[in-house]
Amino acid sequence: PLYRISMTVAAAGGSDTGNALDPVGQVTSQVGVRLGSPDGIGSFDLFLASLKRSTAIPLMPDHDTLMQRIFGSGGNDERLANHIAASLSVRGTSTPNVHELVMTGPYPQLASDLLRNLHAAADRLVRQQVLAAAEAEIAVLNKQFEKTSAAELRQAISNRLLKLLTRAGLAKAEQPFAAIILEAPRIPSQPVSPSHTGVWLLSILAGLGAGFFISLLRADNAVTA
Repeated sequence: PLYRISMTVAAAGGSDTGNALDPVGQVTSQVGVRLGSPDGIGSFDLFLASLKRSTAIPLMPDHDTLMQRIFGSGGNDERLANHIAASLSVRGTSTPNVHELVMTGPYPQLASDLLRNLHAAADRLVRQQVLAAAEAEIAVLNKQFEKTSAAELRQAISNRLLKLLTRAGLAKAEQPFAAIILEAPRIPSQPVSPSHTGVWLLSILAGLGAGFFISLLRADNAVTA
């Protein structure tokens, strides 16, 4: 039987919407550094994109245990990434920045554990990427701040640095950064395939068919006698 396990996640405090951190909109052109998250998208979007990336696999808290439970002694990160890609779906909801992660498989507890580990791994990966980008930008802006004498630009750089330092602090904190779990995965009592209703109907049809066949045999025997 196959079970469907779902977990609901939402954007956390460390999430942003790309370049929304730039308070003046002029630092990019005047200083020449890229603002916001990598690729110009928010941290929550990066989190969703990281769920199926092989680079997130080693960051799972229970990496070795999960590998052993799924593959025994023959597992590796690539096989686990392929397994996740085949069984995981990411679904949007009617609420902005809230998504449902759904995993289907024969072992519901394993799927539940995988979802929790995927959340932790993808969040860690985004945290690392954002922190590296913020620190690199801070280094560039510090040098530019020392070189420029224009008051407006110095103020813009100062504002940007304050945002980046705050963001870097959030990335270093021991708490969810890009996504939080709104609804933890729950073990369903019934499988989605085969459904109990379908099995019940098939049993009835099989019983009717067997009964009809037996009645035919009895009628034939009666005619023969």
